[in-house]
Amino acid sequence: MAEKPIMNYYPININVTGKTCLVVGGGTVALHKVISLLANGALVDVVSETFTKEFKKLRNKKNINLLYKSFDQAILFQKKYCLVFAATDNYQLHQTISSLCTEHNILCNVVDDPQLCNFIVPAVLIRGPVTVSVSTAGASPYLAKIIRDKIGEHIGKNYGMLAIYLKSLRPVVKDRYPSQSKRKYFWDKFFALDPLNIVETSGIADLETKAKRLLDE
Repeated sequence: MAEKPIMNYYPININVTGKTCLVVGGGTVALHKVISLLANGALVDVVSETFTKEFKKLRNKKNINLLYKSFDQAILFQKKYCLVFAATDNYQLHQTISSLCTEHNILCNVVDDPQLCNFIVPAVLIRGPVTVSVSTAGASPYLAKIIRDKIGEHIGKNYGMLAIYLKSLRPVVKDRYPSQSKRKYFWDKFFALDPLNIVETSGIADLETKAKRLLDE
């Protein structure tokens, strides 16, 4: 049997804050999807005839709505869903959800079946505002997690601290240097200082002092 070609995906980060997402399923896998969505500020509707005990603990939490019913295609169109996740053990249902979402241009992820997805969820490493995503285009989520963990061994919390500081420094540099070429010159000199090493060895305050000297040159 010929192998199905691995699909290529365009990497993108989506802001789901305040957006409504739909998760179909009431088990452990669906729960993980819901927890991740809630952590990123989404409003989540969850459809399932039954829910695990862990799910039921969430029912009184803000931004989640548990719908005790079987999936019906009308559910897809009651709201304008930003993302749809199918996370059950019913392959036929997954096919139906995938087809409906494809037909109506709705972003849909079907767990453990990349052929039915029009987007996939990568393995993610988070260090403050720094996010590293690893994907194998659905070939092996387990391998993606291994790669993520290996990267995580080299990227500590100081990367997040540096990113937070750079967020505050960026508008200052933009105001000081209106032209892009001058801003590039500043950033080249700034990163030549090895700012991560400064954060790790002497702290953010020392980095701020060195950045101010560069700005005053």
